[in-house]
Amino acid sequence: MPDLPDPLPRALAPLPGEGLPGLLLRLSHRLDMSPLQVLVRTGGVKPPAASVPGQLLVTLGGRLRLFAHTARLTTEEAAALTLEPHGERFPPVTESLRIQTQHRFTWARIDPWVLSTFTRYCPKCLAGDGSVVQQRHGGPWKAEWRLAVSFICREHRTFLRHLCPTCRRPAHKFDAQAGSKLLPLMQFKGLHPAQCRNPAQDQDVLNLVCGARLDTPPASPRLPAASPALLDLQDRIGVLLGGAGSPQTAREYCTDLRILSAIVLATWPLAREFNPAPLPKALEHHLTMHRREVDALPGERKQHTWDRPPESAIASAALLHTADQIRALDQHDRDEALRSLLRSGPDPASRKWGRTDLHLFHASLSFRSAIMQARDRRSQNLARGPSSRLDPNSYRSEHIPQWLPDHWLQHPGGDRLAPRLRHPMQRRAAAVRLIQMVSDMGVQAAARFLGIPETWPERRAGNQRLPIALFLNDREVELLADRISDTTCTIDYHHRRTSLATWTLPPTHWAAIWGQVTPRPGTTPPLDSPRKHQAASEFVWSRVTGSERALAPLIPALPPELRHRKHWGSIANSLATPGPNTHYTQLKPLLTEYAEELAAAVDQLPFGQLPADMMANYESSQPSDQ
Repeated sequence: MPDLPDPLPRALAPLPGEGLPGLLLRLSHRLDMSPLQVLVRTGGVKPPAASVPGQLLVTLGGRLRLFAHTARLTTEEAAALTLEPHGERFPPVTESLRIQTQHRFTWARIDPWVLSTFTRYCPKCLAGDGSVVQQRHGGPWKAEWRLAVSFICREHRTFLRHLCPTCRRPAHKFDAQAGSKLLPLMQFKGLHPAQCRNPAQDQDVLNLVCGARLDTPPASPRLPAASPALLDLQDRIGVLLGGAGSPQTAREYCTDLRILSAIVLATWPLAREFNPAPLPKALEHHLTMHRREVDALPGERKQHTWDRPPESAIASAALLHTADQIRALDQHDRDEALRSLLRSGPDPASRKWGRTDLHLFHASLSFRSAIMQARDRRSQNLARGPSSRLDPNSYRSEHIPQWLPDHWLQHPGGDRLAPRLRHPMQRRAAAVRLIQMVSDMGVQAAARFLGIPETWPERRAGNQRLPIALFLNDREVELLADRISDTTCTIDYHHRRTSLATWTLPPTHWAAIWGQVTPRPGTTPPLDSPRKHQAASEFVWSRVTGSERALAPLIPALPPELRHRKHWGSIANSLATPGPNTHYTQLKPLLTEYAEELAAAVDQLPFGQLPADMMANYESSQPSDQ
């Protein structure tokens, strides 16, 4: 570990709730340096710093120890300057912390419910509390103002602002001219921390800052007073994010609000009738204007969706309050409200929903079920044209496996659907849509028919979810259905799934198969283990039933401490794609042959009969080499 550089000559203790941009502004003001110079000195970026990553709002990562040392802080104080402490309770922060290791270790895109391109603010907080240090360098730019669920200053009980009163642009707005994703024009020094750092709009003073003071609220326009209901909502959100209750409760509540906010925005003003506490007209106006802005955008650009919160704190307050009121309804009324809104709302396949469907993984179970039921009914009314035009004799629902084979994804014209269906949930959704093409099933009913669980354990990987989104349009489903018809599909996968619902590879059968694996000359014989037995059982089960390996039953002999799938996942992967000169190259063909024999035996069984006495030849077989 190289020696740490000298600390800054003078330091400032972080103010309560202060974020990293605020501390940089106050430190640069005290040291007569630019914020960029302070960030370079503290190890936040390396010179030459052409661009400062906005990810520093979320975490200091590997820079934490160096920054804390040079800024004369403890590591706990430095970490508290970022949004990372909120990650356990606010899922958008967690999403922003994820690193895409498959793409050169680059940072993931910051979630839109983390306000990374601007900030809201309270003028009274920026003016300070009257102490000497805050008289000189101003009050805190708080980290929580970067969360989309912060719309009221809980200290001063007023709406947060987001626009500079002079340049009328969002505070700390990021654009190409401003240069940095953490603060605009970070190379400029001499500004008070409460001054607007946006580039000036006047062409005669291009590249100069606006410089307006944000710590003095303008006489006009005056913001409406926050109602008791909105104050209560902000207090409840603040208490949850601040540590009250379990982290799971906070995550589920915030996610429920987010999903409902997208539904409210997509269906506004229809959602207004479900709010028993009418919003003031000023708040309704802001929300209506934001809805029109989204609808007026050309095309369906991903960055402009109903899942993106409004910049205005007032519009966010109206949106979240309406969402909270719907969530607070009793179960029957809430379910009816969701069915009514989704039935009258936009097409679920519209890209303007953004990632709304994916957030259901973090939602509360009752709310998730309500959405699924509402979507299920909606899906029965969606695009029934292709279903009525499809020849019912082409294939039946039982011919669709849970996991579509790769060769089914090859279009007759040569275009491949495989890239579209690379994600497990997308391929799962395609199987559901194929069943809907020849039946009256909705999404949830088709998923049950395929054997997909209605709920997944909360801590499972994010790709193990129900097929909520409809990833394929109707024309693509028709092409896929035509391809399946050309393969003369006759396998009854539903019969196989039902017959082998609890099947695992019997120990005697496994011993007979394993006994045929011989070591290469001069090498150590491969070892048998319950993990290999489980991986082999999964391989056979998924191949016969056409299902996902993750849903295969567990062998009874697996010790309790090994019943977590990660312990044999590498063995399963080696079995699926065996490397050269390994015993898996022998084992895979043996298991494939066994799977073909098992499939033939199951296909001869009456529906619902368990395969108790199948393949008796394996029962009497003895391993050739023990």
